Amino acid sequence: MRPFYRRKWPEDLPKSCPICGAEFVSTGWNIKVGPNRIGRVLRNAAKWAFLPCMLGAFVVPILFDRFIGDWLSEYGGQYFLVMISIPALLGFASLLTPIRRTLECKQCGWNRDYQVGKTTPIPPPKGQP
Repeated sequence: MRPFYRRKWPEDLPKSCPICGAEFVSTGWNIKVGPNRIGRVLRNAAKWAFLPCMLGAFVVPILFDRFIGDWLSEYGGQYFLVMISIPALLGFASLLTPIRRTLECKQCGWNRDYQVGKTTPIPPPKGQP
């Protein structure tokens, strides 16, 4: 009987790294299922945009109102809604990207995206083997 944490390695994925030859672990250490590269970039951008947008949503209207005048009463609410919605829109856009299986070698850093249920890899970006 197989241990519960060992999964059968997918037949359409390589079993070892094409660069360094390291064997991939079947416990899910080398394979992740999630959004494609664009989705991962959007998700990280949403994480990094959260704090600056929240600071901008609360601090900038107060400073503008103090130094310029009635700016807060005219445009403050619209500015606040735009600033708090930027991270949410980036996160939502990352959910709309296609789901891919990302295969990564932990020794040399090689990674490649594969379609879910397909046998052909997605071509790598230029400059990556």
